[in-house]
Amino acid sequence: MSNLRTQVMLDTLYEIVDDLDYYKLLRVDPQCEPADISAAYKAQSQKLHPDKSSTLKDMKDKANYIYTAINEAFRVLKDPDSRLVYDNLLENGQLRVEDTALNTNVDRQNANDPANAATTEMSKKYWTLALSDYESKRFESAILNIKFALQFERENEVFVEWLEKAKVALKKAPKKEANPYKLRL
Repeated sequence: MSNLRTQVMLDTLYEIVDDLDYYKLLRVDPQCEPADISAAYKAQSQKLHPDKSSTLKDMKDKANYIYTAINEAFRVLKDPDSRLVYDNLLENGQLRVEDTALNTNVDRQNANDPANAATTEMSKKYWTLALSDYESKRFESAILNIKFALQFERENEVFVEWLEKAKVALKKAPKKEANPYKLRL
């Protein structure tokens, strides 16, 4: 398979993997035999193993996540008891079993997202403003809003880290002219 084709396939699958149930991940029918699950797992595992995409730039994390989903699907569906439990969960609209590697991975991604750093409503208000200001390169305003957010969560390490980041960005930013209209004061 060509590198471009593999990259497009991984990108596409990565975008939809969280919306697929275990049967769709393994590309089997929900009424299939246990032997079909093993065969499908082997095929998907060989096709989507992260080592196959190791030469592709920026694909390692995506390939690992997809492979984790395939392994989880196989682990749940290969055991008749866990498959029965999963089928009941699936009927109730739940795509994943609780406390799985995928749920942990999603939690880890959310924890690394600065937008999820605020834990109180008051700090969240200022933190959201600060991120917006930082994104818009309004660093003075970002610093002020981060300081407001820190008043509600003094021990928040993400806030402190971004405060320093905003201060550094402010120092590097081009200086604005103090009197842009050349008025005599």
